[in-house]
Amino acid sequence: MQLGDYTEKIRHFNRFYTRIIGVNNQYTDQTKYSSIEAQILYEISIKEDCTAVYLRDYFKLDKGYLSRILKRFDEGKLITKQISQEDKRISYLHITDYGLKELDTLINSSNEITLNMINKIPAEKLDELVQSMIKIESILKDYENEI
Repeated sequence: MQLGDYTEKIRHFNRFYTRIIGVNNQYTDQTKYSSIEAQILYEISIKEDCTAVYLRDYFKLDKGYLSRILKRFDEGKLITKQISQEDKRISYLHITDYGLKELDTLINSSNEITLNMINKIPAEKLDELVQSMIKIESILKDYENEI
């Protein structure tokens, strides 16, 4: 197979998978947050010493786009910012109690959508599906810094 053939097959899979899991409407149909906003809020909740630079690099986002999301989170009382004692140019991002409540709602909604998506798939096929996902993640993770 040629490199272009791989590219088309991967793009085909990506379109199929994002459509099947409803990534384009998973959050916006039932919440006021987009998929990327939900992911950013989740990452802030689990990452110690989380910064905007970390989030920008992790999600490979435009600085201005991320800045607008974080401003919205700050104005919505989802996060707080704490200036670093060591370097005043760095602000650490922390999720608030209200942010945790909103995140919990997002997670529960996502879990419900996922359960509805897989509830008709037999257990042995679910095992195969999850193992395939683990394999895809493992391969891509080995090259993550080069992608």
